[in-house]
Amino acid sequence: MHQKIVKEVSPSEVSIKQYFELDDFVPHLTLGKAQYGGNVSTGLSKKELKEMERLADIELTPYPQFEVNFIRVYELNNGKQRYERHLDISLSN
Repeated sequence: MHQKIVKEVSPSEVSIKQYFELDDFVPHLTLGKAQYGGNVSTGLSKKELKEMERLADIELTPYPQFEVNFIRVYELNNGKQRYERHLDISLSN
C-alpha cells in the first residue's frame, strides 16, 4: 500500500529519500499530529490533506487489512523540529 501511495503522489526523488523511505518504510497509521510535513514549522494545509484523502479513497480502495500489535506514541521535540518515540503500548495479551 505504501508503494502505491508513493506512486500516486509522484514525489520528486529528493522527497522520496527524505520523506517516503520506500524499502526502509515501517508500516504505521498516524492517529494525530501537531504539524504536517517534514519540517515542523511548515507542511500541508487542512484543505490539501482533505484532497489527499479524497484521492486516496478513489485510487487505493479497497484498503488491505492488517494486524496491529502495538501503539507507538511520539512526542514533538521542538528543539530538534521532529517527532521522537515516547512510548510503545503493547496490544498483545
